[in-house]
Amino acid sequence: MNVKGWTAPRYWQWVRSGLRKQWQRYPNRYQALSNAKISRGKYECAECQHIFKNKEVVVDHIKACGPLSSYSDLAHFVRRLFCKLGELQVLCKACHYTKTMHERGLTDVDIELIKFKKLRADGQRRKLGRIDIAPVGKNATRRIEQYRQYLEGKK
Repeated sequence: MNVKGWTAPRYWQWVRSGLRKQWQRYPNRYQALSNAKISRGKYECAECQHIFKNKEVVVDHIKACGPLSSYSDLAHFVRRLFCKLGELQVLCKACHYTKTMHERGLTDVDIELIKFKKLRADGQRRKLGRIDIAPVGKNATRRIEQYRQYLEGKK
């Protein structure tokens, strides 16, 4: 890869982004949304079966498209990205996030900790208070460890 200023990972990120942008207009994507439609602007999540507005759902590949970091990955990635209708499902954003994190090898505890870390300090304290844990001082690392112990059933 000899584009000035571009590293190989950056190049492949750019290619992946372009392919995903084209996938947004893929007919099977629209058909998957149509199949999950309950009423105007309302869709059913294939995982939790709750009803969501169209901005709260995504069309998900049941099998992940896989990595795209070299030319040898390209054909497999494109085949998976532009797949058959039966290989797509509509998920709410929360279910999609959880599924994606599981595909990346994270556990439920890891996922909850990531969400907890994204909270501001006052939000972390409130969350600990709701589960009857007194937050330890102003140290974020200690709050995170308290929550980890709670999630792992140690407290």
